[in-house]
Amino acid sequence: MSETPLLGITEMDPSQAQPHLIVNEAVRKLEAVSPLQALDKDLTTPPGSPADGDRYIVPSDATGEWSGHAFAIALNINGDWHFLTPRPGWFCYVEDEAQRYEYTPGSPSGWVAVP
Repeated sequence: MSETPLLGITEMDPSQAQPHLIVNEAVRKLEAVSPLQALDKDLTTPPGSPADGDRYIVPSDATGEWSGHAFAIALNINGDWHFLTPRPGWFCYVEDEAQRYEYTPGSPSGWVAVP
């Protein structure tokens, strides 16, 4: 299957079985980034009982299911983690800090606080 170039949304094949699964996932990913908010950016381990739709910025030293997804947005959909790769210039409001961040590739944390 191919993915869209900007958000990595899975595109349907012409003979796609169960197309509603692909479409529903795409809708959830779009919902997650409009506007982009995350609960936290410092958790190194995925929370034990995340709510459907919870989002987190994955730190560089993350473990478990988040390992290897540094700086991505971890999105929980129906109990499964999906990862959105940020693009330069994305803004994310981090709720536990009441702070807005900009994704800046090359910075040590990937995300830089903005006023």
